Amino acid sequence: MLTRREMARELRVPAHWVAPLLAAGASPRPDGQLDGLDAWSPDSVAAWVEVRDRRWARTPLTGRDLRLVALGLQRTPIATVARCCQLTAPTTLARQLRAAVRLVSGVSPFTVLGWQQLRVEGLSDQQIAAATDSGVSIIRLALDGLPPTTGPKRPVIDWGIVEQAWRDGLPLDDVAAAVGVARAQLLAWLRRRSRPLQPPRLNVPQAAAYLGWSRGNTDARARRGTMPEPDGHDRGHKWWWANTLDAFAAPLTPCPACGARVRMPKQHQRAHQGPKPGAGAEPIEPRPGRP
Repeated sequence: MLTRREMARELRVPAHWVAPLLAAGASPRPDGQLDGLDAWSPDSVAAWVEVRDRRWARTPLTGRDLRLVALGLQRTPIATVARCCQLTAPTTLARQLRAAVRLVSGVSPFTVLGWQQLRVEGLSDQQIAAATDSGVSIIRLALDGLPPTTGPKRPVIDWGIVEQAWRDGLPLDDVAAAVGVARAQLLAWLRRRSRPLQPPRLNVPQAAAYLGWSRGNTDARARRGTMPEPDGHDRGHKWWWANTLDAFAAPLTPCPACGARVRMPKQHQRAHQGPKPGAGAEPIEPRPGRP
């Protein structure tokens, strides 16, 4: 079985490249363990390298591939790299890594060891490049790998602060400000979250559905002030807690037919039944037929 360092030698890459290659699925998977560490079968690694080399022979590196690596070494955010190269972000990451591996695999392991030794002796990358007639970029690529190109890490949201601000009735802009993000970012997090914030805030359409009323009726009542006082406003829109609407609707009777909360259930149920046949309607004379 091959250790990680030995497997890296078979792949013709420095040992510290193995971890990012494994994470990206761009190297053989371990076949087992040796002394508690990942290990690889020599036969499976040799077969994988053979397939990879045949694929490389069919598809030479392009100018776009080299540009991807150059932008990665400059720590350009991956979204910017993708736009520049007219690719999607996942495709950009995959092609960038594959191109970098091909460049590094062309450098002799002994050359990489020499560069490492010169670094240990205190030489800068520019001095190493001048002393060994090499490029600064390939030295950094071989010794350091590709730096992160995804830009700054996304902030980690403190849901405890969000939930407390929500229960305090703060507008959503203030809830977002409490955790230092924009409103749009907070809304995106809320859409991805499996559990919505509790208790729910009901705007006019939601309050109408909760009470079984039409939206127009609910909106008119809210304007006339015959609805309970809103528990809050968010960018000019009224909202209520569910328990506020429950207290308001407690004296009302739910309609067995439609579930609406009403003050006069008998009159409401008669409206469901409609007018009696012939009641209040003028008799219609039959239209004379054509001669």
